[in-house]
Amino acid sequence: MNEVVGVPTIIPVLAVEDIQEAIAFYSQLGFSEVFSIPDQSGNLAHAHLRKGDSALFLGRLDVSHYRGQRRAEAIRGSRSIDRGIGITLILQVDRLEDVYGFVRRENLEVLAEPCDEYYGDRVFFFLDPFGYEWKISQPS
Repeated sequence: MNEVVGVPTIIPVLAVEDIQEAIAFYSQLGFSEVFSIPDQSGNLAHAHLRKGDSALFLGRLDVSHYRGQRRAEAIRGSRSIDRGIGITLILQVDRLEDVYGFVRRENLEVLAEPCDEYYGDRVFFFLDPFGYEWKISQPS
């Protein structure tokens, strides 16, 4: 199978209540909006963000590509705290302390304080405003 150059192999799609709010938040983590798609009323329904060679898609909770399906309906009715259970998004950064400071200023839940891992990276974990767990990693 041939891969298209510049297109990530895996692209996570995060379900959020407010696309514009999510774009603003994730831009603080270094992501930039590539494009967004409004619904018929002009409200954003989808956004494509990039950071380096990584991509992150945002989808509004009340919009689904597979409307009526059990999982889509469960996600649509979920609490943000439950939404990302079992998934951790890892973001490698040059300055972990800057991201940690931002997370603290935003009063987000820190799941694990910054520490040095056995493999050399400095890491911490936090829960974003939309219910997704992030591991911030500064390579050694």
